[in-house]
Amino acid sequence: MAKNRKPTKNQEKHISVGEVVEKTEIFVTKYQKPIIIGISVIVLLVLVFFGYKKLYSEPRNDEALARMYLAEQQFRIDSFRLAFEGEPGSYYGFRRIIEDFGSTDAGNLARYYAGICQLRLGNFDEAVKHLKKYSSEDELIQAKAYAAIGDAYVELNSYNEAAGYFMKAADFRDNVYAAGYLLKAAMVYEELNRYADAIKAYERIRENYPNTMEAQQAEKEIVRVNILSQRN
Repeated sequence: MAKNRKPTKNQEKHISVGEVVEKTEIFVTKYQKPIIIGISVIVLLVLVFFGYKKLYSEPRNDEALARMYLAEQQFRIDSFRLAFEGEPGSYYGFRRIIEDFGSTDAGNLARYYAGICQLRLGNFDEAVKHLKKYSSEDELIQAKAYAAIGDAYVELNSYNEAAGYFMKAADFRDNVYAAGYLLKAAMVYEELNRYADAIKAYERIRENYPNTMEAQQAEKEIVRVNILSQRN
């Protein structure tokens, strides 16, 4: 009698692939309608997304940028009230841009401008409100926004919050102004009698940004704060 032979590896592979194909065909036949509906929904969502972007979102952003131009001009010459409020019947201020185009990229940028305007006008709570709503991946502007929040909190005597935002500004993608933000953080830490944190900030300036003016100042401050901390 012929002995039963075990299938070779190639035969096993062929059988396995055949089973998978057969099961797939059965699955597709059984769920053909739901699969077609699912694919159609995905295609529709993609079309809606790109349609919204090209036909609505981008044109509105372009309109917002155009309307914001004169407000930016006022901002550049330090006319912060006019930049924020605008001129009725003439041009939009940042506040109106936020109200009408807040969901656009231009509306987001207007929040940054509005926050700086309010900071310069001495409306510190309003500055914090606008700047906290601003969000960007731009390493310079986002870091400046964090630092501006820190400045507003200093004016509000909220030193813990101020130090936190100065450090957040310094830590945001190692931007070119980080040494200045660390210096501000260190000074605020001193106000809080958090001398160890102040020394860490000064040392970070010295080590990471040795060629800056802030590094020269930090070198002196480290000695002074070390003495101060020993007295306390």
